[in-house]
Amino acid sequence: MFKVGSIRKVEVKNFVTYSYAELFPGPNLNMILGPNGTGKSTMVAAIILGLGGNPKTVGRGHKVSEYVKHECDEATINIYLQGERESDFIKITRTLTAQDRSVWFLNNRKVLAKDVVDCVRQYNIQVDNLCQFLPQDRVQDFAKLNQQQLLKETQVALCRNDLIEKQESLIGCRENHKNLTESIEKNGTKLQENKDANMRLEGKIENFGKKKKFLGRIQDIERKVAWLEYDNYYEKMSETKQDLAKATQIYEKHKSAAKPMEKEIHQAKKAISDLQHTNSGVTRSIRENETSSRNYMEKIDQSKEKIREIENEMNERIAVIEQRNQEIDAMAGKIEEMKVAQRELLNKCGNDDEVQQKVTKMTGEINKMRRHVTELENQRDALVSAKQTKVAQLRAFENERNRLENVKQQRLNYLQRIDNDAYQAVLWLRSNKNLFKDEVFEPIMLEVNVMDPKNSIYVENVIPMRDRTAFTCCNKDDMNNLIKYLRNEKRLTVNVLYAGDRNSTPFHSAIPIEQLRKYGLYTYLNTLFTAPEPIMRYLCRTYKIHNIPVGNAETNRYYENLPKQISVFFSDTMKYSVSYSRYTNAKSTRQNEIHSDGGFSISVDVLHVERLATQIQELRSSFTNCDSQTKEYDTQIGLINDKISKIGDELKYIHGIKQQVQATESRIAAMQRRVQEMRQSGSNGDEIRNQARNKMKKVVRAIRQISLDLKNTYKSLSVLIVKSQLNSIKIDSVRRQAAYLENKNEEARRLMKESEATMSQVKEAYANIKGQAKAALQKAKGLSNNFTPDDEGFDEFREVHESLPSEMGPLQDEKHRLNAKIECLNTADDDEMREYEERVEIIRNLQETVDRAHVDLSKITSRMDQLREEWLDPLRQLVSEINTNFGAAFERMGCAGEVSINPGDDERDFSNYGICIKVTYRNGEPLQELNTVTQSGGERAVATAVFMLALQELTPVPFRCVDEINQGMDVNNEKRILDLLMETTSLPNTSQYFLITPKLVPNLTYTRTTMVHVVHNGPFIEQDRKWGVSRLCNPQGVAIR
Repeated sequence: MFKVGSIRKVEVKNFVTYSYAELFPGPNLNMILGPNGTGKSTMVAAIILGLGGNPKTVGRGHKVSEYVKHECDEATINIYLQGERESDFIKITRTLTAQDRSVWFLNNRKVLAKDVVDCVRQYNIQVDNLCQFLPQDRVQDFAKLNQQQLLKETQVALCRNDLIEKQESLIGCRENHKNLTESIEKNGTKLQENKDANMRLEGKIENFGKKKKFLGRIQDIERKVAWLEYDNYYEKMSETKQDLAKATQIYEKHKSAAKPMEKEIHQAKKAISDLQHTNSGVTRSIRENETSSRNYMEKIDQSKEKIREIENEMNERIAVIEQRNQEIDAMAGKIEEMKVAQRELLNKCGNDDEVQQKVTKMTGEINKMRRHVTELENQRDALVSAKQTKVAQLRAFENERNRLENVKQQRLNYLQRIDNDAYQAVLWLRSNKNLFKDEVFEPIMLEVNVMDPKNSIYVENVIPMRDRTAFTCCNKDDMNNLIKYLRNEKRLTVNVLYAGDRNSTPFHSAIPIEQLRKYGLYTYLNTLFTAPEPIMRYLCRTYKIHNIPVGNAETNRYYENLPKQISVFFSDTMKYSVSYSRYTNAKSTRQNEIHSDGGFSISVDVLHVERLATQIQELRSSFTNCDSQTKEYDTQIGLINDKISKIGDELKYIHGIKQQVQATESRIAAMQRRVQEMRQSGSNGDEIRNQARNKMKKVVRAIRQISLDLKNTYKSLSVLIVKSQLNSIKIDSVRRQAAYLENKNEEARRLMKESEATMSQVKEAYANIKGQAKAALQKAKGLSNNFTPDDEGFDEFREVHESLPSEMGPLQDEKHRLNAKIECLNTADDDEMREYEERVEIIRNLQETVDRAHVDLSKITSRMDQLREEWLDPLRQLVSEINTNFGAAFERMGCAGEVSINPGDDERDFSNYGICIKVTYRNGEPLQELNTVTQSGGERAVATAVFMLALQELTPVPFRCVDEINQGMDVNNEKRILDLLMETTSLPNTSQYFLITPKLVPNLTYTRTTMVHVVHNGPFIEQDRKWGVSRLCNPQGVAIR
């Protein structure tokens, strides 16, 4: 009979290695068997992920995309849980995509992940509880749980959330209890300190009472004085108010007298403005006439200047005629001299035919020598060009070599980032190689050079990081010394390897690569990189790199057909690992996608570096020959150029004389043309003088007309000046009248300002006295509880007030006498008094706080005792039952074990409570606590299995799942555990149980409630249509949809 919440069916599609698979479990023990790698644990992963778990719980990955079958886009998990009735099922569906997304369905209805988690929680299914789900990769985690974690997991597994809540409440109460106790101690100490401090001030406080009485009497005197001062200020304020009324009357009188004069002054100013406006028009006309007069005068001056210019022009033209005649005579003489010089030059160089023959001969020689120079220069330039080409090649080779050498530094920097200890060790080794007998190699990642960086991904997926950062020694003594220097003295955490015997048999590939090319494999891993021979020997011996072939995309099609000798190989994107079952010799292939971490992608091609060095040396040697040939060409070119230069000098001399003759002839012709032009362009002086007289007459007639216009303008200007002077006289008269009125008005305004200032002073005095009176009144009322002597509220002060003198002198004397008495008293000052009163308040508050804390502490103690009893009693009962089941199981196996509660060092520290498991597997040995140090892996697995079985009868969970817990056990313990499991799971009302194991133990006694599921998965399995998977895997024949 299936319990509510138990699993009726698990269905997966494209999940890990399965394209499609179904599991129909029984209601009790379900043993899932199959060879390693067939997918047993995959069903456990499907249950965990399908019921809301995450990949971390499974322990085999961190992303859901890792559970999608290779070359598929999504995977689907369907889990059917038993409902309240036999025919009711809850279907939970989870679709996983290659993009790390999940889609959830509940009874074929799309929901959120939270809805699925809420659904499974109501059936007490806890996929993250190791006491209910123990995946293969988490078996060791169970043994690593400390006592406190084990107690929590046990309470969760037993679905005793009430106990968990009570423990958390106890922990909170304990924390509050601890805080209250500390608070009481702290406040009690502070309370006593304040009481002691106040006791030291009690004498001064008593004198303070007397001082307070004297101060009260002084306050009465000050009150009387304040009221007397107010009365004085009030009388002064009345007198000042009368003065203010008189000052205001005088100010108004002067203000009234000033108003009529202001009107007369305004009328006078208006008359001045009108006269000024009229006079401005006259003044404008005067300026216009003055401007016209100046223009006429300027025209007359310009006419006179024009007459002078005509005279100057006439004189200049006459002087030019005279100068021209002199130049004609001089040029005629110079022409004769140049003709004589021309005849002399012709005599020196001979006739034109002789000169031409000589020039032609010399020019031919120069051209021949220049052609020879050009040929030599071309040959030299070819050498220089070839050298420049080689220089460019040399620079390129050197840059390439520097780049390759810089790669070594990049790899060293990468080592520093990933392992600083190894980096520091490399720096030390480079300075201390003399300490070792044989060669010591730096970390493998610095010595190995992948010839093609794209192949580094294969090397990175074979050589682990611990070996990449390890130093390699060829001598064992060197290895021991290096470990001593680096680990013991330098305190550096580094790995050191021994390369092995040099005389060992060389490593060769088991199968020639030519026989593997048909599978897409083209080379072995050891051919992809170079390394020192000791390192290569170590890698071949340790990782068999000489037998790891590398292929391309075609390898993914033929990986099942490779020879049996190949156990590890690569395609373009996958790493394949082949193993064979010890029982059936069945082949199991694991494939993992390869990823690069960049560790070997920074590589140096050593052969290429050596080729570059040879080429650089050859180029530098060729530069010497090139320089010597270039120097020889330069010498020959220099000699020929010297000959060309001498012949050229002779040609220049001949051409120079010829050019002088031609130039002289040209100059003679030009001067003759100039003389002819000057003689033809000549004119006489009389004609020039007549032309000048006619021009001057025209200018004189224009001056006469301008003089008439100027005379008329002067007449108009005289009339306007007289009008302007009359207007100025009128303006001065009106201004004097306005000035008289303003002076008279200024006197009246002065008297008004003086009276206003007097009034302001009186006002200010009145305001000051009023303010002083108001302040005195406020002071007096402040000393009288805000009452005046006329108020009924003043009666409490009236008797003392009337008994005091009404003169200021006696009152001040009495006040001084009281102050003298106060000074004679040794009293507490204001700060001490304030501190005393504050401490009184603090003492009262602290006493109340301590009292309340004691009450709260008593309540918390009672509450904690009650919760402790409510939590610990049922917990002890549960642990006692677990211990009974646990001990009985171990006793049946011929061993001993117990489960108990460990309260720790402080029974009130409820966070430190835990479950202690003790076991012994040998007679005569004491019980020892279960941990990862004392017991072996198999012994821990036995204790884990027995502990989970001990929970079986006490837990209400619908099912449990344990994956290969029997791995690591010996045959006897394995049979004992399985017998115990058979017996426990066959009891009535037990939960459904899943046990994943790779094999069946011989002679095992099976119960009728046990169901064995055999995983049929792999290349040797027939298609299910030949034997009917549905009929065999669903023996109940239940239609679950």
